[in-house]
Amino acid sequence: MKLVHVFASTENFASEAGLTRFVSPTYIPDGEEIPSRFGNEVGLSSYEPACIECMVSDTPSKISDLLSGVSYGRSWAHAVRTKASFCAAVCIFPPNLVATPERSSIQYLGAYEFEG
Repeated sequence: MKLVHVFASTENFASEAGLTRFVSPTYIPDGEEIPSRFGNEVGLSSYEPACIECMVSDTPSKISDLLSGVSYGRSWAHAVRTKASFCAAVCIFPPNLVATPERSSIQYLGAYEFEG
């Protein structure tokens, strides 16, 4: 089974692009990657941007609403349990690796098994 790591934030990132900037590394002219703040916090490695999904809402929403339509969601999203409302969510799928999810400045909601 594969694992998806799920993070959520009450902070309003204003747009999906703003959240993506928080999550994605930058590159200097010679091509060297500079990890993002989020990447440093969670120990993100084996970086594959196509396997990271960011969702944003203008107003605080239930996690089930934020995760509707996420990849493979029918096999795992129902297992995410929280009564809190969030403005943003980040899902980290393989081959990305997360070493220290508990160090994230946004709330870590757990790792969930999925088939895909």
